[in-house]
This record gives sequence, C-alpha cells and structure tokens, in this order.
Amino acid sequence: MGKDILDLLEQVQRLQSIQDIRNLITTYCQSVDSWDKESFLSIWDKEAVYMVPRGASNGKKEIAEMYDKITSAEQNHHHHVTNSKIEINGNSATGVSDVLYYRLIDGESTYLSGRYYDEFCKSSGKWLIKRREFKPQATISPLFNRV
Repeated sequence: MGKDILDLLEQVQRLQSIQDIRNLITTYCQSVDSWDKESFLSIWDKEAVYMVPRGASNGKKEIAEMYDKITSAEQNHHHHVTNSKIEINGNSATGVSDVLYYRLIDGESTYLSGRYYDEFCKSSGKWLIKRREFKPQATISPLFNRV
C-alpha cells in the first residue's frame, strides 16, 4: 500500500475510535438514566476508577455498588452530555465532556452542571472506560451536597 492509503486508513481508524468512545459516553448516560445496570457495567475496564461526589470506586465490583447507591437514591434522573473532546493515543485515549444533570430526590427536582474527565483503554479491540471523574461546576439545589 502507498503512504497516502496508509495515512487514510490511520485517519479512518482514529475517527472510528472517537466514535466508539462517544458511544461509551452515551451508553454511560443512557444506562444510568434507564436503570440498565448490565449495560452500565459493560463499558468499564475491570480495574477502572470511578470518582463522583458520593465517593470513589475502584474496580467493577465497587463501581456496581456505587451504581446501586446512585440509582436507589433517585426516583428519576437524566443526563445531557455535550462538548466532548477526545484525544486518541494508540490504545489509550482521554476525554473531557460537559454534562447537565437533572434528578428527582424526595420530590425535589435538582439540576447540576459539571464536567467528566475520562481515560479510556482499548482491550481486545473494544474501547472501555479506564477512569471517570466528575467535577461539579454549578448547582441550583443543596441536595447535591448530600452523599
């Protein structure tokens, strides 16, 4: 193959990786919002780290426990993720995404904005979340101070 074909193939693979990672970000939001624990757990590396205001989780077992903690406390929630910037570096990648998050707890509606800081890894041809940290930026409810 010529150099131009190899460059094009590399660009296509990079774009495919970015789309695969965007799909992970979407699956994260939709699986939490629809209480789909199986899909939620399918997107994490086995040694992943998950950091949210309610605590840090290391590995899929602790991430599953955090999922249960989050979903049991909320009657309804909905994530809106935007402005994702993804950088690919071989079989690893980083990403930063903005999120707007609505939830209902004890009859009170709350709203939060923040940012996800992500690390991804490619394992057996599949992209997974290696590390996700949520950092809140604004809230209109004191409920987000609860753990």
